[in-house]
Amino acid sequence: MQKKRFSELVLDEIALRIHDAVKSGERIEAPSKSHAIDYGAAVEIRRRMANLLGRYSGMPLGYKLAFTSPATQRLLGFDGPEFGHLFTEFELEYGVPVDTSRLCDPHAEPEIAFIMGSSLVGPDVTVEDVIEATECITSAIEIVDSRIGMDIATNVDMVADNVQFGRILLGPDRFDLREHDLTSIPVSITVDDQHAESNTGHVMGHPAAAVAWLAERFAMSNGRDGAIEKGDVILSGSCTQYFPVKPGSKLTAEFGPLGRIDMDFV
Repeated sequence: MQKKRFSELVLDEIALRIHDAVKSGERIEAPSKSHAIDYGAAVEIRRRMANLLGRYSGMPLGYKLAFTSPATQRLLGFDGPEFGHLFTEFELEYGVPVDTSRLCDPHAEPEIAFIMGSSLVGPDVTVEDVIEATECITSAIEIVDSRIGMDIATNVDMVADNVQFGRILLGPDRFDLREHDLTSIPVSITVDDQHAESNTGHVMGHPAAAVAWLAERFAMSNGRDGAIEKGDVILSGSCTQYFPVKPGSKLTAEFGPLGRIDMDFV
């Protein structure tokens, strides 16, 4: 099948539309519907939209992994994981209720966050390399948000929309990765009357494997999509399913020896 070509103007227009929706919390029409974008265009739109966010949304914070589960990949039509960009403007303060008024369709999920102590450059990055390069880990909650709508966004819409990143909350404590086996730490999340539990091995067998995948992905793009640098925060992917949150919601996430996170939403 011949690859579609989109003009620079069209790619910039869609990127700006998504950027503005991220900032305002207003939904937009799916680019897959308005412009029939394909995966290649979605990747380019994500890159351009991240550049816009980098100008107007604080400092780059790091990256998030998404669709790390093979079952999720099959369900949504992905060949492997994907990634998005994090910025300081969207980092939440622990203990402060989360304002949902500028979110479109928020859902919460528990993750392990890696805080990098040194850069990590592919190719051939291993889990051991990630462990060596990690300064510390912490529990985290990602607020997933879709500017298009979680129920109607296609896989290419999700990629263009920065894989549906909304907000990030890091837990209050930091831990030495070398002192914890992330293949089997129990994780649970309760949002209002909904509950799910699993363990950290749900993320590619070991969350560090997701970070290694990201380094490999960046190596394949020769750094054009980004690079893992010292100080970066890497959200490694959800340990359980996500649940919708709304004003009045209460969340509790347990991470075994990595502590607990409580959140209120307004």
